[in-house]
Amino acid sequence: MLRKVAAVSLAVSFVAMATSGLMMYVVEKPSFTIQMHPVYKVFGILVAALVLLYGVAVQKEIPAELAQQMDDAAAQVDGED
Repeated sequence: MLRKVAAVSLAVSFVAMATSGLMMYVVEKPSFTIQMHPVYKVFGILVAALVLLYGVAVQKEIPAELAQQMDDAAAQVDGED
């Protein structure tokens, strides 16, 4: 569940950053840029935090025995479908 929430948050953040960044680039009014900058900054911080958390999660090692048990259980579930 947590991975789904993180994935959706990352996707929404990417879309928000991409669209606000493009709008700031296309609409060359300083007032508009100042108006959109907080949106861009907030979602940028969220993306950075999620990427950092993914990096921490990837570095955590799972014991070989537990990893094998998980892989075997997943293979059994996939085989039943």
